[in-house]
Amino acid sequence: MIFVSHIVDVAAVKSQTDKLKFTGDFIKSIPGNKGVLNDVSQVDVNAAVDIALNTAIPGSPVVGSINANLQHAIRLACLDRYGLSANDDLLQSNDVEETTGSDSYIKMKEILCKVNGTLRVKFDIKNSNVLGDTFGKIYKNSAPLGTEQNMTGTSYVTKSEDLDFVIDDTIELWIKRGSYQTYCRNFRIYGGLGSLFENVTI
Repeated sequence: MIFVSHIVDVAAVKSQTDKLKFTGDFIKSIPGNKGVLNDVSQVDVNAAVDIALNTAIPGSPVVGSINANLQHAIRLACLDRYGLSANDDLLQSNDVEETTGSDSYIKMKEILCKVNGTLRVKFDIKNSNVLGDTFGKIYKNSAPLGTEQNMTGTSYVTKSEDLDFVIDDTIELWIKRGSYQTYCRNFRIYGGLGSLFENVTI
C-alpha cells in the first residue's frame, strides 16, 4: 500500500500523484476487471489523485483519504477479479418487514448482484399464528435456486444458505404460507474477498 507522509512538499505530492495514476492504470488492466466495479475503482483512484493535487500545501498535512480512496479502489478491483466467498460480512440488506397470505410462492424482496462469487443469503420468516407454517426459498433470476426453508410459530427464525451468483443476477426472496398470514424481514447478503491462493496438485 502506498503511504503518504503527514508532512510533504509539492514535489513529494506530485510523485505520489504519479504513483496513484499508475495504480489506477494497473487496476484497469487486471484481467476480468469489468463492469460497474471497474468504473467505481477508477472513480476512487481519480478522487485520490484530486485530493493529492488540490489539498496538499507545502509544510501542511496531506488529507488522509488519499490512502482510503486508493485502498478502496484496490479492494474493489480484487473483488471483481477474484470474486466473493461466503462469510458473515454484511454486503447488502433489505430489512423492511413484508407480509403475504399467498398459498403459492410469491416474490417479496429482490437484490441485484454486482459481483461474481458465492454469497451467504439470510432472511427471517414467521407466521401470525403459533400453529401456522411459513415457507421461504431463494430464487435467482425468477427461477428457484435454494432449498425450501420453513418454520412454525409467531417468533422470527433466521434462515441461511450459501449460493453462487454472477454479475447482474437477481437474488430474490419468495415466501408462501402453509396457513394463516406469513411475514419476512432482514433479507441480507454476506460475503468477502475470496482466496488469492489455491493449492496445486502435483
